[in-house]
Amino acid sequence: MENPYLMFEEGSEAYHRCEKFRRMEIGGHAALDWGALDEVDESTRARLFIGHDTPWSRLFDIAYTPSYRVMTCEFLSTSDFAPRPVDRLEELDDPDDPWIEDSFRLANQWHLMSLRQYSTAVFTG
Repeated sequence: MENPYLMFEEGSEAYHRCEKFRRMEIGGHAALDWGALDEVDESTRARLFIGHDTPWSRLFDIAYTPSYRVMTCEFLSTSDFAPRPVDRLEELDDPDDPWIEDSFRLANQWHLMSLRQYSTAVFTG
């Protein structure tokens, strides 16, 4: 799987992680068959939880595309979580300069954010 998103500096931690993930089967894709849900009259109920055009709906929509494996591998290869020190209260953070707890690269773009920002992005979009 040669992809520019999976190019890392040789010898780096991301490089070694990526090599490991490339050899691994990333199975059990989570996807929804909206047609099947319509047949059993459950799509409306599923949309209550997943919503329309949300991070979760978009994740389910790409689960079987070729980019899913590439993006998963890139994310897992670069993801780093550094918890905030217990004596550093989040309430004291400058909103324009929060304490960075989570960093990862996705589609060759780095994302640096606090745990609150990460949770907001994942769960509410």
